[in-house]
Amino acid sequence: GNYVINEPALEAHGCVFAGNVTYDEISTIVRRAVEGYNYENGNKEELAATIRKAVKNYFYKTTKQAPLLMITVLDV
Repeated sequence: GNYVINEPALEAHGCVFAGNVTYDEISTIVRRAVEGYNYENGNKEELAATIRKAVKNYFYKTTKQAPLLMITVLDV
């Protein structure tokens, strides 16, 4: 199976984290998306898309901004 080994690495380029969005909250969103992902019939690109969608939805809900998100899933 696939496992998340450590915390997601987040980089913000040209995006100001609003006071109501924290690194911890984004980490939690990413972790939830990963834990809920069905690895049996998925791939890295689909997992990245799932994470991107979850983070984008969260950002939009809390800040009304839709930042450009680069999601990279690394093999270990």
